[in-house]
Amino acid sequence: MVVSDDDGFSWTPPKWTNIWAFRPSLIALQDGRYLMVYGYRRTPYGTRGIISEDGLTWDVKNEFIIREGGVPGKTVTDTPGSSRMSPASGKVEGGGVDWNHPGVYQHIGYPSVAQMPDGTVSSAPITNGGDDPKPLQYVLCTRFRV
Repeated sequence: MVVSDDDGFSWTPPKWTNIWAFRPSLIALQDGRYLMVYGYRRTPYGTRGIISEDGLTWDVKNEFIIREGGVPGKTVTDTPGSSRMSPASGKVEGGGVDWNHPGVYQHIGYPSVAQMPDGTVSSAPITNGGDDPKPLQYVLCTRFRV
């Protein structure tokens, strides 16, 4: 986490948080608190959120699940290659996904987040198509209250 007190002209040195967050998005809520929404790239995967009273202090004990999942349970052969590409075939290897190391399918998160006039929050991260024969990445919006 880095902080700017001058509208982004200078920044504090990076400070570690205890939050397992990938590509977080932050907003100021209507009630003055701050909400961070992020991809969670550990089992059970998905999107999580956390609220801070001041936007500077974040406690993982306040973390909540917005949506679980997003990593498919299997892959298929003859899919366009990527980080799981076999140099010999130029294709992604088929077989099951190792939930501890799901390869290209761990690439979930990057949520957009906004608070609606009625106070609800909408979060739209990218996710994968479950156990579809050829999993596709897509955006899935979740609306919730904080």
